[in-house]
Amino acid sequence: MVLEQIILAIWIMLPAYTSNGLAPLSGKLKKTHPMDFNKKLNKHRILGDGKTWEGFIIGVACGTIVGIILSFFTEITVFLGFIIAVSALIGDLIGSFIKRRLDLGRGGKAPLLDQLDFMIFVIVFTYVLIDYTLIMVGFMLILTYLLHRATSIIGYKMNIKREPW
Repeated sequence: MVLEQIILAIWIMLPAYTSNGLAPLSGKLKKTHPMDFNKKLNKHRILGDGKTWEGFIIGVACGTIVGIILSFFTEITVFLGFIIAVSALIGDLIGSFIKRRLDLGRGGKAPLLDQLDFMIFVIVFTYVLIDYTLIMVGFMLILTYLLHRATSIIGYKMNIKREPW
């Protein structure tokens, strides 16, 4: 049934959105440690200042907590919640790596990559654990794109984000 597929997709998306959305909270800490240790590859930082160990840990922890909560009343297990949280952040890291290779600085615009990198990696990493349907994948990607655009525009207008993408 389509409704059941959409509900399962939402359960999968919650730990991913949480980990990806809360990782930037590390920017509020006094001291953070960049994941690329300030190293460069071809004259550009490997990942950039926006990707920190603290953000990764915060994101994984928060996404996993959502997975734990979901495990009480859905088919999402604690292990799956953890894998979703980790894969979302790995997707975001790879997106950042690609943006640096394209000579786009922090906050540089990369349509679709900016919005979908984390969700694509969630789907790829969990493909062997979840019986995805085309409806689920389409729903997840379309909703992620639309929500990311909307929240980015709102964050920009509220002076929370530097760019509206």
